[in-house]
Amino acid sequence: MLVHATRSPQARTPTQSGLEPAEGLHLLSSCDGDADPFKACASPADYARRALFATTSRLLACLVNESLVDAFYVGPGTGGVPSHLLLLPRGSSPGASRNRGSIAVQLRHKPVLGRPPAGQEASALPQVRLLDPEDIGMGQWIQSEDAGAMAPVADAGQIMRLVGQWNAYSQASVAALCSELASSTSHQTHAYMHRRPDPDIKTSKAIEWEQSIVEGHATHPMHRARHAEPPLAPVDPNTELNQLQLAF
Repeated sequence: MLVHATRSPQARTPTQSGLEPAEGLHLLSSCDGDADPFKACASPADYARRALFATTSRLLACLVNESLVDAFYVGPGTGGVPSHLLLLPRGSSPGASRNRGSIAVQLRHKPVLGRPPAGQEASALPQVRLLDPEDIGMGQWIQSEDAGAMAPVADAGQIMRLVGQWNAYSQASVAALCSELASSTSHQTHAYMHRRPDPDIKTSKAIEWEQSIVEGHATHPMHRARHAEPPLAPVDPNTELNQLQLAF
């Protein structure tokens, strides 16, 4: 159940159903037909949305797999809500107050779930142990610490900043990571819109196949980052990197 983030003593506490049914159905039904991130793009806005997904899906999977957050699986039919993930700070219980924020993620496939400790009964919301970016759907929502309503994720930095608060990371480190994530999304958008022709399976050389890769690394959040450290100027997505000019 998603609640308004508040620090007042009247704050509601969620039940064992993940998203509150009414809100969960509203959020997830808004993605009907759009769960598949791999359908053909029809407009520049589609390219930008898909590029954001390419980065956020990798980031979310990395956060779960590296145990930087706790992720709970809410199966289909639980409270009438389609399957989704609920991401919370480490050490959280899905039934605890969520005044520190949360992240809800639409699922396309069921992830690998953990087993309960010996002698303990299985939880109503099992914890996720392994998440593949391709398990994730287009719908991703975030509830920050200081704003109670769930809102669609607008950039990967939103996720990283919230997790940085949860884990008490330094502001400088979080800012650097957010900059690299933004670079990934920006360059991924450009790569979608200006992709190279498909290589010829009979005549193309290995380097041509390598250069035709559109999304970069399959699981790394900085899969398309071209990040220049200050005082170097940012790398424009239109920059042709076949002929590099090195600066030291």
